This record gives sequence, structure tokens and C-alpha cells, in this order.
Amino acid sequence: MRHAFLLALIVVLGATPALAQTNPQPTATHRATKLMIGAGALALGALVAAKSSETTTVTTGVGTLQTSTFSTSQLMTGLAIAATGGFLL
Repeated sequence: MRHAFLLALIVVLGATPALAQTNPQPTATHRATKLMIGAGALALGALVAAKSSETTTVTTGVGTLQTSTFSTSQLMTGLAIAATGGFLL
């Protein structure tokens, strides 16, 4: 038990100086890259979410039949990607 407490104390005391370091300000290139990746992810997520529903029309001699399919997992994936892009922006 003593060794575990001593090890935990060393880890906490060693991590304290690392947390106290200053964070340099992001450069203009960093901001532009983040903006482009965020906008791309937002657009890709919106595209994936928009394609989550598909309608098929079949025309026969008797009449027209229209069926729709909906993919919940594709919708959620698209929305998650779009949310990540929005977070980056």
C-alpha cells in the first residue's frame, strides 16, 4: 500500500510542472488549416446525412409504386461528422 501511495504522489508532483507550462498562441497557418478541415468536415457530414434517405419509383403497366428506405446509422454518422466540423470552426 505504501508503494502505491508513494508512486501516486510522485506522479502527481511530476505532472504539476507539466500542467503549469504556458500554451503558445496558434499561428495563422494553424488557424487556416483548422478552418479548412472544419468546413470540409461540416460539408461532408451534411452530404452523408442528406444521403441517408432514398426513394425508388417503379412504373408498371398497372401503376406507379414508390418505396423509401431510411438509414439511421448513416444519418447519425453524417450528423456526428458535421458536429465535429462545427466544433472545429
